[in-house]
Amino acid sequence: MTERDIKNTLKEFKNIVPTESFARRLRMELLSKENRVRPVAELVNVHAIGPGAVRSLSPFARPMNALAFAVAGILVIMGVYTITRELSPLFLPGLNQRAMSAEAAAIEREIDIQLSHIDYFQQTSTESSVALKQVTEKNLDHLNEALIKNEAASFEEPATPESIDAQLDEMLKAVIE
Repeated sequence: MTERDIKNTLKEFKNIVPTESFARRLRMELLSKENRVRPVAELVNVHAIGPGAVRSLSPFARPMNALAFAVAGILVIMGVYTITRELSPLFLPGLNQRAMSAEAAAIEREIDIQLSHIDYFQQTSTESSVALKQVTEKNLDHLNEALIKNEAASFEEPATPESIDAQLDEMLKAVIE
């Protein structure tokens, strides 16, 4: 069908009028009825679905039914709340505050350890670069005996097992805190 055919069909439908007998009968029926509010039973057509059916459409028709529905609703809400509170650490680990705090503390300790390693490596690399520069210079002042004795006095004695244990204890205490 084209657009013009559709328009012509709609114009034909527009010209349809009821028969005179139908219009008269409908007019009489509408005028004879009282203007009143219809009860729900008439709207639902009780005879078609049974006389007890209208009462069952509204569960709050009786106070005890309303109370039972309210209690059931409260129990459902409390159950959902309890289940989500108990299961949320399993499904939503971001909601578990204690686990997040412990994980953050562990990460912070790990970062502190890595930063202390970086400081140590930076210090040793600086000392190594100074030593390499002195060795590679054409000027052999670093082989001067007076200079070697002077620098030997500034070096610490080799570490003993007791001093190493004390240093390790201090590091462990720093990590624990």
